[in-house]
Amino acid sequence: MNAYALNSKVLTFFGSVDPTDANSTALRAVALDRAQEAHDEFWMFMDGADFQRKTTTITVTSGNNYADLPSDFMKFGDRGQLVLRVSDSDRRALEPLTDIEIFQYQESNGSSTGIPQFYCVMLQQGSDYTPLVQFDIKANATYTLSLLYFKVPPTLTDTNDNTSGLQFTPVEYHSAVMFKGALAKYSRHIGDARWPQFESDFKMAMANAKASRASGQEAPERILRGGAASWEMW
Repeated sequence: MNAYALNSKVLTFFGSVDPTDANSTALRAVALDRAQEAHDEFWMFMDGADFQRKTTTITVTSGNNYADLPSDFMKFGDRGQLVLRVSDSDRRALEPLTDIEIFQYQESNGSSTGIPQFYCVMLQQGSDYTPLVQFDIKANATYTLSLLYFKVPPTLTDTNDNTSGLQFTPVEYHSAVMFKGALAKYSRHIGDARWPQFESDFKMAMANAKASRASGQEAPERILRGGAASWEMW
């Protein structure tokens, strides 16, 4: 399922509009916003799940004590790591410090250069608030760093293909969890009296998904039912 199909499924459920009707643009935009709300909630609830992790490389330029982080960076987390490549045979895991500690190191080191040993994450002081990783000392050469991190929740788009953003969430959760969430948020938005039950079903489905993921034993049928008899008809 992609976000377009999810949107259509929610609108069809409520009989709000024919999802293929050209006049449905405004309603589809509202439904997409509610689906995004549900998706963000689920993504944050599943904090630390394997599908949220990503690896990449960044570069610290010689003379700088900072480097840009990926645009989808959210945090390093307990299983995150930042490794600096001095050479192919010399790779060093950097240690995290607080922003105050890094500031004190930078002030103490001044214009000195060396191989960074410590880091912290902070936001760039600018209009775009690009996330940066700050180091204890200015780099004495240009280095590549490998990082393992957790991504921000993807942005959903009403696109009828595999670029809608929903592809970053495992397919077993599309109908089992995401449809329930989108249904709950949209029903509350339009004042449907059933929204508390839909919301309860969504939270139960999220809890079951997290428990299944943690145990390594996915149980789609358990997630799908979500512990609520009202979902038997679907």
